[in-house]
Amino acid sequence: MLKPKLYFAVFYIPDRVKYPHCMPMKNITFFLFLVLPFAAAAQLPLVNGWTQFSAGADTRILYVSDTDGNDATAQTYTAGAPEVGADPFVPAGAVQPYKTINAARAQLRNGFPDWILLKKGDVFTDQHFGTLNISGKSATEPMLIGSYGTAGVRPRVHTGAAHLVAFSGAASYIAISGLYAEPHTRTGADEPSAVYILNAPFRSFLVEDCYFNRFSMQIVVQDYSGSPAYTHIGFTARRNIIADGYKTGGGGGGVYMHRVDSILFEENLIDHNGWNAGLPGAEASGFSHNTYFQSSCAHLVFRNNIVSRASAVGIGARCGGRIENNLLLANPRNIFIGSFDPGQINWPAEGVAGEVWNNVVLGARAEAAFDAGNGITVDRVRNVDVYRNVVAHFTDTSTYNTAIGLDHIDNVNLRKNIIYRWGNNRISGFDMAGGIQFGGNRAGTNRIDSNDIQLLNPQGYCVQTNGSFADLAFSANRYHNVTAAGDWFGAGDYAAWLSASGETGSVQEQVSYTDPERNIASYLATTGQSGSLPEFITLRRQMSRDHWDDRYTAPVVNTYIREGFDMETEQPPVSEAPTEALSALVLFPNPSSDHTLNIVLPQAGAYNIYDMGGRTLRSGQLSAGTHTLVLEGFAPGMYMIRAGKQQARFMLR
Repeated sequence: MLKPKLYFAVFYIPDRVKYPHCMPMKNITFFLFLVLPFAAAAQLPLVNGWTQFSAGADTRILYVSDTDGNDATAQTYTAGAPEVGADPFVPAGAVQPYKTINAARAQLRNGFPDWILLKKGDVFTDQHFGTLNISGKSATEPMLIGSYGTAGVRPRVHTGAAHLVAFSGAASYIAISGLYAEPHTRTGADEPSAVYILNAPFRSFLVEDCYFNRFSMQIVVQDYSGSPAYTHIGFTARRNIIADGYKTGGGGGGVYMHRVDSILFEENLIDHNGWNAGLPGAEASGFSHNTYFQSSCAHLVFRNNIVSRASAVGIGARCGGRIENNLLLANPRNIFIGSFDPGQINWPAEGVAGEVWNNVVLGARAEAAFDAGNGITVDRVRNVDVYRNVVAHFTDTSTYNTAIGLDHIDNVNLRKNIIYRWGNNRISGFDMAGGIQFGGNRAGTNRIDSNDIQLLNPQGYCVQTNGSFADLAFSANRYHNVTAAGDWFGAGDYAAWLSASGETGSVQEQVSYTDPERNIASYLATTGQSGSLPEFITLRRQMSRDHWDDRYTAPVVNTYIREGFDMETEQPPVSEAPTEALSALVLFPNPSSDHTLNIVLPQAGAYNIYDMGGRTLRSGQLSAGTHTLVLEGFAPGMYMIRAGKQQARFMLR
């Protein structure tokens, strides 16, 4: 196993730049940096973005095939057995598989790195894994539920109306990889999930390269045990397809998590969850979402995903966190960091923090009577950076739609975003549309700097502050609209705006971009394909580990869109020359061999963890005193901590 090695590095964060944590925090802020030369990926190596599983000396390999298996004659195998050969996923000889999943699962041993591998191309009808109370051996030797063979097609598990797999009691060191699952006989009112974890403590749970289709809620992880400390730690979902979840009567969706610490979602397609227009009672509503991470969660990193066509909210990050380089397509409310609910976040005493960085939002669904036409929503937060996002091309006629809406905010930075052609497109009538809209609940200093607000709509304010400029500082923004000059701002025309806001360095200008009309249809044309959003989603749904195509991933499409707006590639602005010497921070043990680090803090505050590129990997808030940080899920690398005016170097191994 590779062990982390730590070297020392120094960064300076200017006071005006705030970076995220995911838990409610107080007023004093400090920064923790984690500098990683390797990917933070559940402590298993990644090659070309895929987890590399290796069978250990005590791994029991259980093959399962509906076409040629036999429960009576099935055998178990060890790594390197003649029939298995060098690659257990493509056996060298004729293995004797089980016929049924149930017979194979009965052989699993708690605390061992056992594998169940389903044959690719087979269909397992009315089968599932039931409820397990079991764990693997370690983060580097997990229990694996996966697939084998050369068919190039995921094995299909048709679960009837049951969960694919549920966990109770224990669920540590589990990996589920390369399966297709669907509850093929469900009626719509029932509530099966693909992965269901309820009050089953775990560390290191991985779901990768799976296609979960038509479950009520595809992935559910909940901790209602009442434990004061987090017991559900380290959930990773990578390169999955999570699609078409629904429930009649409402409440279905894609992903729901409650009281989970250290969550990583990357490169998934999360599409069309929470509704089924063809089924009475399962129509889209404001209570069903693609993703929903409760405010009780912590340390969310959500990056490089495609999130599309939700019933209501696309990315629902009530816990705050790092929302980075995702592609949002046709969600009524695309990104929501924080919550409207004072019962969830008691602002201003509390506020979640985070960073919404480098995302591309293209359009929104407007046919719904709820959440229609919203790009990025920020509510009940403290210390949030909304940076370098593109929010473009909402051209439907509707009301209440806003490109970026903010309320209950404290020290939010809105910087270098592009808002283009976003508004309700009404010529007359009730107007609650606009580029940037503020509610009246604000504290601290909230900076709106160097953004482009280019609405091009018949009706809609570039900026609406609801009559108050308290706690707002505007500078260097570029404004344009096609409505009457007196209606560009809630304050009136541009001159009235400057007088009321006190903005400096701004211009009233229609920015000339290279190709701002780029969209999904024009991108498909560059790949030799035709069509628009449905065709793009179909191509992405066809992808798997055996058939991966980077052309239909969020980073590639986002780069294409940003280039049309002349937005250059840029890292988060986290490194500048230090202005003062930093004193030592007390850490122990150093080096650490068990992925825990004790930190002694002289005062309360928030911490942030960054990689070499300046990307936030983890953040949080701690009181004064000594605390133990659990760094489960971080790959080997170099680490450095800065806390206020203190810093220290340390090594994990």
